[in-house]
Amino acid sequence: LQGFRLVDGHYRSMEPAPDGSLTSQTTGLIFRLEGSRLRLVDAAKGEPLLRIQESKDEARREKAARLAAEERVRSLEEELLRLRQQMEHGRNDG
Repeated sequence: LQGFRLVDGHYRSMEPAPDGSLTSQTTGLIFRLEGSRLRLVDAAKGEPLLRIQESKDEARREKAARLAAEERVRSLEEELLRLRQQMEHGRNDG
């Protein structure tokens, strides 16, 4: 990985960190190699930016979790209704 920084009107080679990564002061990103692929990391948070496929996978997981939670809420609402009806019948019978 190689980078350059503009200093006094001239481009100077950047010194990589011990792990070989480069930090951009302009973008606030760390550029790091993962195998043969480039990984961008938010320097302030230390969190990697998701690649397109990773972002799609995360969206799919979040949708599945949301749908499962909605189904659980529906099931609990039905159970609550059943229990309320059962209690109401118990009052009317007693």
